[in-house]
Amino acid sequence: MGSRPDSPGVSRDIPRGADDIPADVWEKRLYVASGADVILHVRRSDSPWARETVRFRDALCSDPVLRARYQDLKRRLSVANAGKADYDDYTRAKTAFFSDMRG
Repeated sequence: MGSRPDSPGVSRDIPRGADDIPADVWEKRLYVASGADVILHVRRSDSPWARETVRFRDALCSDPVLRARYQDLKRRLSVANAGKADYDDYTRAKTAFFSDMRG
């Protein structure tokens, strides 16, 4: 399992809604544990996405309904994307959830 090197989000965070790669992208590192179901994104703590990630984590911790919706979505997407060579479709399918959450 993996992601293509040219996949969005592998080595940089691109602001939502950006059709082209803007100048204000933030570098990051993506690690996929071999033989495990673990993907780790490492971001600079001062990047906008790091702040967004912490905000999302806090929302999941404090809202059981939101947490259940996200868990259900991830389970359905995992089944739908099982066996694919990369997880780009899975990642793109989650985007609507984050956009809806930001409302």
